Amino acid sequence: MDTKTRNIVLERDNHTCQACKKFPASQVHHIKARRHGGSDELSNLVTLCGRCHMIISPVPAFALWNAFRVRETEIPDKKRRIETAIKHFQTNLLQTCQHQTNEEVLEMGRSRYKIYEPDKPHFLTSTVINWLPIFTRPDTTQIILDSFCYLQQTQAVKLYAYVILENHLHWIAQADDLNKEIIRFKSYTAKMLIRYFETHKVKRILDELRFRKKQHKQDRQYQLWEEGSHPQCLQNLDMLRQKVDYIHLNPVKRGYVDDAVHWRYSSARNYAGMDGMIPVFMHW
Repeated sequence: MDTKTRNIVLERDNHTCQACKKFPASQVHHIKARRHGGSDELSNLVTLCGRCHMIISPVPAFALWNAFRVRETEIPDKKRRIETAIKHFQTNLLQTCQHQTNEEVLEMGRSRYKIYEPDKPHFLTSTVINWLPIFTRPDTTQIILDSFCYLQQTQAVKLYAYVILENHLHWIAQADDLNKEIIRFKSYTAKMLIRYFETHKVKRILDELRFRKKQHKQDRQYQLWEEGSHPQCLQNLDMLRQKVDYIHLNPVKRGYVDDAVHWRYSSARNYAGMDGMIPVFMHW
Protein backbone atom coordinates (compact mmCIF):
# COMPACT_ATOMS: atom_id res chain seq x y z
CA MET A 1 0.00 0.00 0.00
CA ASP A 2 1.12 3.58 -0.47
CA THR A 3 2.17 5.87 2.38
CA LYS A 4 -0.98 7.99 2.16
CA THR A 5 -3.26 4.98 2.64
CA ARG A 6 -1.17 3.69 5.52
CA ASN A 7 -1.30 7.06 7.29
CA ILE A 8 -5.07 7.30 6.81
CA VAL A 9 -5.53 3.88 8.46
CA LEU A 10 -3.24 4.75 11.37
CA GLU A 11 -5.07 8.03 11.97
CA ARG A 12 -8.48 6.41 11.58
CA ASP A 13 -7.53 3.86 14.25
CA ASN A 14 -5.78 6.49 16.39
CA HIS A 15 -2.48 4.58 16.23
CA THR A 16 -4.09 1.97 18.50
CA CYS A 17 -3.99 -1.80 18.02
CA GLN A 18 -7.54 -2.88 17.26
CA ALA A 19 -6.93 -6.32 18.77
CA CYS A 20 -5.27 -5.62 22.14
CA LYS A 21 -5.75 -1.79 22.30
CA LYS A 22 -2.03 -1.16 22.77
CA PHE A 23 -0.94 2.41 22.02
CA PRO A 24 1.02 3.37 20.01
CA ALA A 25 0.72 0.76 17.26
CA SER A 26 2.26 1.15 13.83
CA GLN A 27 1.54 -2.01 11.80
CA VAL A 28 -1.16 -1.80 9.09
CA HIS A 29 -2.49 -5.30 8.44
CA HIS A 30 -4.44 -6.62 5.44
CA ILE A 31 -7.48 -8.43 6.86
CA LYS A 32 -7.74 -10.48 3.67
CA ALA A 33 -4.15 -11.10 2.61
CA ARG A 34 -3.03 -9.75 -0.75
CA ARG A 35 -1.86 -13.21 -1.76
CA HIS A 36 -5.51 -14.30 -1.42
CA GLY A 37 -6.87 -11.37 -3.43
CA GLY A 38 -7.10 -8.80 -0.63
CA SER A 39 -7.04 -5.14 -1.63
CA ASP A 40 -5.72 -1.89 -0.19
CA GLU A 41 -9.26 -0.63 0.45
CA LEU A 42 -9.65 1.01 3.86
CA SER A 43 -12.23 -1.61 4.85
CA ASN A 44 -9.59 -4.33 4.40
CA LEU A 45 -6.95 -2.61 6.52
CA VAL A 46 -6.56 -2.49 10.29
CA THR A 47 -3.96 -1.17 12.72
CA LEU A 48 -2.17 -3.75 14.88
CA CYS A 49 0.75 -3.67 17.27
CA GLY A 50 3.89 -5.59 16.32
CA ARG A 51 3.03 -8.50 18.60
CA CYS A 52 -0.52 -9.05 17.34
CA HIS A 53 0.58 -8.56 13.75
CA MET A 54 3.29 -11.17 14.11
CA ILE A 55 0.99 -13.70 15.82
CA ILE A 56 -1.49 -13.77 12.91
CA SER A 57 1.20 -13.65 10.25
CA PRO A 58 2.84 -16.79 8.80
CA VAL A 59 6.06 -16.61 10.82
CA PRO A 60 7.95 -19.45 12.53
CA ALA A 61 7.12 -20.09 16.19
CA PHE A 62 10.73 -19.51 17.24
CA ALA A 63 10.56 -16.01 15.79
CA LEU A 64 7.55 -15.20 18.00
CA TRP A 65 9.38 -16.55 21.02
CA ASN A 66 12.50 -14.52 20.26
CA ALA A 67 10.58 -11.31 19.64
CA PHE A 68 7.76 -11.43 22.21
CA ARG A 69 8.28 -14.55 24.34
CA VAL A 70 5.08 -16.14 23.00
CA ARG A 71 5.18 -19.92 23.43
CA GLU A 72 4.22 -22.16 20.51
CA THR A 73 1.40 -23.72 22.57
CA GLU A 74 -0.11 -20.25 23.15
CA ILE A 75 -0.19 -19.21 19.50
CA PRO A 76 -3.49 -20.88 18.39
CA ASP A 77 -5.56 -19.36 21.20
CA LYS A 78 -4.01 -15.90 20.83
CA LYS A 79 -4.47 -16.04 17.07
CA ARG A 80 -8.18 -16.87 17.47
CA ARG A 81 -8.65 -13.96 19.88
CA ILE A 82 -6.96 -11.51 17.51
CA GLU A 83 -8.93 -12.75 14.50
CA THR A 84 -12.20 -12.42 16.45
CA ALA A 85 -11.33 -8.85 17.46
CA ILE A 86 -10.47 -7.99 13.85
CA LYS A 87 -13.76 -9.49 12.63
CA HIS A 88 -15.73 -7.35 15.09
CA PHE A 89 -13.71 -4.30 14.07
CA GLN A 90 -14.36 -4.86 10.36
CA THR A 91 -18.08 -5.42 10.91
CA ASN A 92 -18.41 -2.14 12.83
CA LEU A 93 -16.28 -0.34 10.26
CA LEU A 94 -18.38 -1.50 7.34
CA GLN A 95 -21.56 -0.44 9.12
CA THR A 96 -20.34 3.08 9.87
CA CYS A 97 -18.05 3.95 6.95
CA GLN A 98 -19.69 2.38 3.91
CA HIS A 99 -20.39 5.69 2.14
CA GLN A 100 -17.86 7.99 3.84
CA THR A 101 -14.92 9.88 2.39
CA ASN A 102 -11.40 9.43 3.76
CA GLU A 103 -11.70 12.64 5.80
CA GLU A 104 -15.01 11.49 7.29
CA VAL A 105 -13.40 8.17 8.18
CA LEU A 106 -10.64 10.03 10.03
CA GLU A 107 -13.17 12.14 11.92
CA MET A 108 -15.07 9.02 12.91
CA GLY A 109 -11.88 7.62 14.43
CA ARG A 110 -11.16 10.80 16.32
CA SER A 111 -14.69 10.96 17.75
CA ARG A 112 -14.08 7.73 19.68
CA TYR A 113 -11.64 9.66 21.85
CA LYS A 114 -13.73 12.72 22.72
CA ILE A 115 -14.20 13.83 26.32
CA TYR A 116 -17.73 13.23 27.57
CA GLU A 117 -17.18 13.43 31.35
CA PRO A 118 -15.15 16.60 31.99
CA ASP A 119 -15.71 16.39 35.74
CA LYS A 120 -13.40 13.36 35.90
CA PRO A 121 -9.62 13.16 35.38
CA HIS A 122 -8.44 11.90 31.99
CA PHE A 123 -5.26 10.12 30.96
CA LEU A 124 -3.81 11.94 27.93
CA THR A 125 -1.02 11.26 25.45
CA SER A 126 0.55 14.00 23.35
CA THR A 127 2.88 12.74 20.64
CA VAL A 128 5.31 14.68 18.47
CA ILE A 129 4.59 14.15 14.79
CA ASN A 130 6.41 11.13 13.38
CA TRP A 131 7.80 10.53 16.89
CA LEU A 132 10.56 13.08 16.41
CA PRO A 133 12.83 13.25 19.51
CA ILE A 134 12.58 16.96 20.30
CA PHE A 135 12.54 16.77 24.11
CA THR A 136 16.23 15.97 24.43
CA ARG A 137 17.16 19.52 25.45
CA PRO A 138 16.30 21.22 28.76
CA ASP A 139 15.00 24.31 26.93
CA THR A 140 12.37 22.41 24.93
CA THR A 141 11.26 20.42 27.96
CA GLN A 142 10.95 23.64 29.97
CA ILE A 143 8.38 24.91 27.47
CA ILE A 144 6.15 21.97 28.40
CA LEU A 145 6.69 22.51 32.13
CA ASP A 146 5.93 26.23 31.87
CA SER A 147 2.72 25.48 29.99
CA PHE A 148 1.64 22.95 32.63
CA CYS A 149 2.20 25.60 35.30
CA TYR A 150 0.20 28.17 33.34
CA LEU A 151 -2.75 25.81 32.96
CA GLN A 152 -2.76 25.10 36.69
CA GLN A 153 -2.32 28.68 37.84
CA THR A 154 -4.64 30.54 35.44
CA GLN A 155 -7.06 27.99 33.93
CA ALA A 156 -7.96 25.93 37.01
CA VAL A 157 -6.61 22.75 35.44
CA LYS A 158 -5.82 19.95 37.86
CA LEU A 159 -2.63 18.21 36.74
CA TYR A 160 -2.47 14.90 38.61
CA ALA A 161 0.68 13.45 37.04
CA TYR A 162 2.94 13.73 34.01
CA VAL A 163 6.02 12.35 32.32
CA ILE A 164 7.94 13.89 29.44
CA LEU A 165 9.87 11.48 27.22
CA GLU A 166 11.97 12.26 24.17
CA ASN A 167 9.10 12.32 21.67
CA HIS A 168 5.84 12.18 23.61
CA LEU A 169 4.32 12.86 26.98
CA HIS A 170 1.66 11.32 29.17
CA TRP A 171 -0.37 13.41 31.58
CA ILE A 172 -3.49 13.20 33.70
CA ALA A 173 -5.63 16.32 33.83
CA GLN A 174 -9.08 17.54 34.79
CA ALA A 175 -10.85 20.82 33.94
CA ASP A 176 -14.33 22.22 33.35
CA ASP A 177 -13.57 22.32 29.63
CA LEU A 178 -10.68 19.92 29.20
CA ASN A 179 -11.01 19.81 25.40
CA LYS A 180 -10.42 23.56 25.27
CA GLU A 181 -7.42 23.36 27.62
CA ILE A 182 -5.81 20.56 25.59
CA ILE A 183 -6.17 22.67 22.43
CA ARG A 184 -4.73 25.67 24.28
CA PHE A 185 -1.80 23.59 25.54
CA LYS A 186 -0.94 22.04 22.17
CA SER A 187 -1.33 25.31 20.27
CA TYR A 188 0.87 27.31 22.63
CA THR A 189 3.59 24.68 23.05
CA ALA A 190 3.74 24.07 19.28
CA LYS A 191 4.18 27.79 18.64
CA MET A 192 6.90 28.17 21.28
CA LEU A 193 8.78 25.01 20.27
CA ILE A 194 8.78 25.99 16.59
CA ARG A 195 9.97 29.46 17.56
CA TYR A 196 12.79 27.85 19.55
CA PHE A 197 13.88 25.70 16.59
CA GLU A 198 13.74 28.71 14.25
CA THR A 199 15.76 30.88 16.66
CA HIS A 200 18.40 28.19 17.09
CA LYS A 201 18.31 27.25 13.38
CA VAL A 202 17.54 23.58 13.98
CA LYS A 203 16.94 22.97 10.28
CA ARG A 204 16.64 19.18 10.43
CA ILE A 205 13.74 19.31 12.87
CA LEU A 206 12.00 22.14 11.01
CA ASP A 207 12.32 20.30 7.71
CA GLU A 208 10.72 17.22 9.27
CA LEU A 209 7.88 19.26 10.81
CA ARG A 210 7.21 20.81 7.42
CA PHE A 211 7.41 17.52 5.52
CA ARG A 212 5.19 15.61 7.96
CA LYS A 213 2.43 18.24 8.05
CA LYS A 214 -0.94 16.77 7.11
CA GLN A 215 -2.30 17.96 3.76
CA HIS A 216 -5.52 19.36 5.23
CA LYS A 217 -3.62 21.72 7.55
CA GLN A 218 -3.31 24.54 5.04
CA ASP A 219 -3.22 27.31 7.66
CA ARG A 220 0.31 26.60 8.88
CA GLN A 221 3.82 25.91 7.69
CA TYR A 222 4.64 23.22 10.26
CA GLN A 223 2.84 20.58 12.30
CA LEU A 224 4.44 19.68 15.61
CA TRP A 225 1.87 17.48 17.39
CA GLU A 226 0.10 14.43 16.09
CA GLU A 227 -3.66 14.90 16.00
CA GLY A 228 -5.63 13.85 19.07
CA SER A 229 -4.66 13.17 22.68
CA HIS A 230 -6.38 9.78 23.17
CA PRO A 231 -8.24 10.84 26.36
CA GLN A 232 -9.16 7.96 28.65
CA CYS A 233 -11.64 8.75 31.41
CA LEU A 234 -10.46 7.57 34.85
CA GLN A 235 -13.74 6.78 36.59
CA ASN A 236 -12.45 5.70 39.99
CA LEU A 237 -9.43 5.88 42.27
CA ASP A 238 -8.13 2.45 41.23
CA MET A 239 -7.98 3.54 37.58
CA LEU A 240 -6.36 6.82 38.57
CA ARG A 241 -3.76 5.09 40.72
CA GLN A 242 -2.98 2.60 37.94
CA LYS A 243 -2.37 5.36 35.39
CA VAL A 244 -0.28 7.43 37.81
CA ASP A 245 1.94 4.39 38.39
CA TYR A 246 2.08 3.72 34.64
CA ILE A 247 3.22 7.30 34.00
CA HIS A 248 5.92 7.24 36.65
CA LEU A 249 7.26 3.80 35.71
CA ASN A 250 7.43 4.56 32.00
CA PRO A 251 11.11 5.66 32.02
CA VAL A 252 11.98 2.65 34.19
CA LYS A 253 10.34 0.16 31.82
CA ARG A 254 12.18 1.78 28.93
CA GLY A 255 15.48 1.20 30.75
CA TYR A 256 16.31 4.91 31.03
CA VAL A 257 16.57 4.88 34.84
CA ASP A 258 16.53 2.32 37.65
CA ASP A 259 14.14 4.27 39.86
CA ALA A 260 11.21 6.46 38.80
CA VAL A 261 12.39 9.37 40.96
CA HIS A 262 15.63 9.52 38.97
CA TRP A 263 13.73 10.79 35.91
CA ARG A 264 13.65 14.57 36.31
CA TYR A 265 10.81 15.26 33.93
CA SER A 266 7.96 13.50 35.71
CA SER A 267 5.88 13.90 38.84
CA ALA A 268 7.36 10.78 40.47
CA ARG A 269 9.40 12.94 42.86
CA ASN A 270 6.31 14.85 43.95
CA TYR A 271 4.57 11.60 44.92
CA ALA A 272 7.70 10.42 46.74
CA GLY A 273 7.64 13.52 48.98
CA MET A 274 10.52 15.18 47.13
CA ASP A 275 10.72 18.46 45.24
CA GLY A 276 9.48 17.98 41.70
CA MET A 277 10.11 20.20 38.70
CA ILE A 278 6.59 21.67 39.03
CA PRO A 279 3.70 21.19 41.48
CA VAL A 280 0.94 18.69 40.74
CA PHE A 281 -2.48 17.98 42.25
CA MET A 282 -2.15 15.08 44.70
CA HIS A 283 -5.17 15.54 47.00
CA TRP A 284 -7.23 12.68 45.68
